[in-house]
Amino acid sequence: MPRQKASDIEKEIKARWLGEHLEEVEKLAGEWLLQLNLGNPFYPPRDERVWEAPYEPAIEQAEVKCHVGRQHVRSRSLWTHHTTWLRLLRAFNEHRKELLKVANEFVMSQAHLQLKQFQIRRESFAFSAIWEAHEGELRRRGKSGGPPPEYLLNDAGLGVKFGDFLIEGAATKEEQVLPVKKSHENLTKHLANSDRFQEAMRIWSDIEDLEKKMGEIGRRVVKSHDILYPCQYCRHLWK
Repeated sequence: MPRQKASDIEKEIKARWLGEHLEEVEKLAGEWLLQLNLGNPFYPPRDERVWEAPYEPAIEQAEVKCHVGRQHVRSRSLWTHHTTWLRLLRAFNEHRKELLKVANEFVMSQAHLQLKQFQIRRESFAFSAIWEAHEGELRRRGKSGGPPPEYLLNDAGLGVKFGDFLIEGAATKEEQVLPVKKSHENLTKHLANSDRFQEAMRIWSDIEDLEKKMGEIGRRVVKSHDILYPCQYCRHLWK
């Protein structure tokens, strides 16, 4: 059996490495497309700090992965939409932070509740009011099913729950639920009727439209294997 030339062996190795690299690129592109989705940006986060910065896909936070993705996925329309998407995410986050500031100030102003031995849980009270303002707007537009959550005494017998959110922590009697409910509903209405909330909803709608477009374009790119472009880490393998 004739011996292979060193140059032929090198070509085979490069071809194998390039094939493995492109398989990883396809996998990376698929994961990235799933991350181009803000989800429900009004749903209360576990930590208030989550709302301090605009959403950014995890893959785009990794320098190497971000470079590889941009170099191999070269759809101009996709990246044009992506640039607009990032800009809108920043604008949306500013509105969302301001809504949270307004909600927190409202909670702090509810001194009459505190004086009556109520214990308002600031974060869950504020966040759930913002979320319900959003859900109420969707119901008004016919885009969400089901009635709003009820205000009930906590299952443990201490506090008031709004759906899954414990918004007050000291109530022990049914008659104590009503003033907490009224206060929470007032905040929800105040937020929902504000120009800032309506602008945030408009931006969020634009974000959703862009996410749909990016997903459609990205899936076509992956399905057609249109990723045969060199990046910093595979350029030498194409020679």
